[in-house]
Amino acid sequence: MQKSALFLQLHYKNNKHLITNLVSQKKCLISDDNLYNFLDNDIFSSLKRNNKKFITIFVLDLAQFAKSINMTFSTFSFKNLIYCLKYKNALFPHNRLIFKDIAHFMQNNKPENLLEYIQTFHLFASKIMAEFNINIYGCTILSLTSLANTIFKKISFSSYKKIKSLNNKEDAFIRKSFYGGRNEIIKPLINKTYAYDINSLYPFIMAEHSMPIEKATYIQKVKLTKEFFGFVDVIISAPNITLPVLPIKSDNDHAEMGIIYPCGSWRGIYFSEELKFALNYGYKIIEVFDGYSFKKENLFKPFIDKLYLLRKNENDPKIKKLYKLLMNSLYGKYASIYENRKRIINSNETLIEIIKTRYETVAISSAISAYARIFMYDFVVKNKLDLFYWDTDGIIIKNILTKNIDKNLGQFRLVGKIQKGVCLANKFYIYLNESEYCFILRSIPQENYVINGPQLYSIFLSEMQKMCYNNFELTINLPLVNKKENTMTNLCFTFHNKRKYLLKGDTIISEPWIIEPAI
Repeated sequence: MQKSALFLQLHYKNNKHLITNLVSQKKCLISDDNLYNFLDNDIFSSLKRNNKKFITIFVLDLAQFAKSINMTFSTFSFKNLIYCLKYKNALFPHNRLIFKDIAHFMQNNKPENLLEYIQTFHLFASKIMAEFNINIYGCTILSLTSLANTIFKKISFSSYKKIKSLNNKEDAFIRKSFYGGRNEIIKPLINKTYAYDINSLYPFIMAEHSMPIEKATYIQKVKLTKEFFGFVDVIISAPNITLPVLPIKSDNDHAEMGIIYPCGSWRGIYFSEELKFALNYGYKIIEVFDGYSFKKENLFKPFIDKLYLLRKNENDPKIKKLYKLLMNSLYGKYASIYENRKRIINSNETLIEIIKTRYETVAISSAISAYARIFMYDFVVKNKLDLFYWDTDGIIIKNILTKNIDKNLGQFRLVGKIQKGVCLANKFYIYLNESEYCFILRSIPQENYVINGPQLYSIFLSEMQKMCYNNFELTINLPLVNKKENTMTNLCFTFHNKRKYLLKGDTIISEPWIIEPAI
């Protein structure tokens, strides 16, 4: 496989960079003061000497790399660098030197053994080249997401051509329908339950459903017929049910609650297929406004089928995981907004920055996440599951599933048996499985703290009861022991309830919030 010279920043400490050429395995130690000269002189001379068009440099942290040579990304931009803010990749200067953040290819999966990390990346690159004739080290593959898109383009070029970018107005409208996965606590106190997740929910949805294609067509007054496929602005009335169907982004005095699933009436923009699904559960459309319609087609089945086959046949667990990440990466691409920044000096010799914005097709990402919410809701309700918690592609239930249990796409697998647990908020809970306490504590690097399971469980239980008397917001202090300093640290967290908690006897139940009628 032909490739440009590949460097990886292995280590940065005390203003020193240990850089290894992964082609020759030669190492060099460079200080901050000399690093820019090294890039500007040594590498460019290597380009000329080896008659190469460009050199790729992989670093473990591109932001730290720029900081270490005392350059902001704005300064880089002034030197003809194209920097993708979302994926932390860069081209510099004149497209001859390509910086890439290796952690973005490995999805920030921190390596225990750096050499093994590099070997995995090389092995993955060779497999992608052999299977698809795509060079990860080339200038166009800047992330796992761009690699997934390139593979999709190779497999289904005719489908790829049918996906059209949106303009600013179209994106602003349709993006309001993009709610992501459903994350909700139904019963915060868990007792003798089972945790299940789904094998690659979004890829399964992508393979099974039609997606918006071609140019969006604006309709001033939508008729929500069976044939209409797109996104529409409506006033909706939701019935008084325990598990509402449609999400809404809370606003006014409680915007910090984020996305909730309420009862009542409100105005919102939704994917047509999710609106039609909600009508089956007692929702009523009070008024229909404007919207955008699309043609539709199943775009992604060949792409998903091919990558899933590679994943199933792969023996290396690390490569298998990368194939899984590739399958999931394409979904996020279509929700992206890209900014090209160029700094120039105008006729008045004033430095100005020109920003050109390009929108992908958030209609596809919105449709995928809506189909996923429909799938999960339909499964829970039709199987009469006693639901405690769900998190996009996972559920905690009282029931033992006897069907839809398989290793194939879209099937459930048992991931845990829970004796007891407390959910304070989404991605912030503690539970006791068959043998030990487990924690999900968002934004807390658990490796930095000593956590006493029984003590933390007692704190969570006490704080959970307080939530019944604090309808919208609760602030707690969590005492943890810092491993490095061996001192007690109080970490402060504020939670906003996505449902209303009620104390009922010795347990706690929840109800949906009720939204005031739309005017």
